[in-house]
Amino acid sequence: MILKLKFLLLTLIFSGLTFASIPAQAKPVQADTLSKILMKSDSIRKTLVYTGIVNLRYYAKRDLDLKLRVWRNKNLFYHQEVIEPVQSKNKTRRNSHSSVREKYSDLTIMPDQKYVELLMKNYNVMFEPGEKVANRTTERLSIRPKNLPRFGLKIWFDRKRFHILRREIIFFQKNIDRPVLSMEYQTIQFDKLPPDSLLQREKKKRNSAQKRTRSEKKISFRTVAGMKKSLGKSVFVPRFVPEGCELVSIKYAKDKRREVTHLHYTDGILGLSLFQYFGKPPSFVSRMLKEETTSNNANLVFRQLYATRRGKYSFLLIGNFTKEQLKKVAQSLRE
Repeated sequence: MILKLKFLLLTLIFSGLTFASIPAQAKPVQADTLSKILMKSDSIRKTLVYTGIVNLRYYAKRDLDLKLRVWRNKNLFYHQEVIEPVQSKNKTRRNSHSSVREKYSDLTIMPDQKYVELLMKNYNVMFEPGEKVANRTTERLSIRPKNLPRFGLKIWFDRKRFHILRREIIFFQKNIDRPVLSMEYQTIQFDKLPPDSLLQREKKKRNSAQKRTRSEKKISFRTVAGMKKSLGKSVFVPRFVPEGCELVSIKYAKDKRREVTHLHYTDGILGLSLFQYFGKPPSFVSRMLKEETTSNNANLVFRQLYATRRGKYSFLLIGNFTKEQLKKVAQSLRE
């Protein structure tokens, strides 16, 4: 049985990845090698204890240039806090750290056979020597999309400790590549325990989040047809999804407030989530439905949200694709 280990990209910069026997020169990565690397990385990530200072830069909005202090221990305790917003030429409001974490937390790499197959189908993956980061020797993993325009990745690994020291999200187009987000360690110290006060604070936050979700009824399905038959309700599937994406997860949830289905598509890395609400949607979705859904903002945003309706049903699209692609998905839902 293949182990499915969800690997959030935002935490990739703070987690570990092993790459034994990587050659000094750039070399394409095969599917079986990538699977072993990703599964091994999970066990390393769980045993790491470290603290460090990280620079985060969001190129489209200068107000999201931040300096973060991060901690993690082997029990998966994780904490990061803003210690110094980088000065911006544009005197716009500064987003809180929590909104930054939420905004860039859904890009996944999963060492499950299906995800690796999709990744290798839709991306060119290369290992190559990397420059020093935080005064440590690195190797670099480059993941370039075959279907353009689309986001890709570059990840720098500590050769000795197998920890990710730098990560970049890049928007690849036919004639130009645009950096979107970078996270890079300035300093890092391994085997250093975080303060007890932080541990207690994070435990309280985790317990509170678990308590809020206990009342939810959650069911997974193998097919949309099976979901429709079980629920006895209309469940809509988009006629259009970005090239290379396939449906990999079908779920239904219900609590005291509402019912919702969740269809998740992926190309192996990038994700597209479709939430269909029965009855009244969450307040923020209602606001989006009342407002103009198109935007004149020319900034390239890594995570896009788009809301639409079909009769009495409301939909929320969340994806690592362009606004134009999400609009096509939404239009295909209404057809």
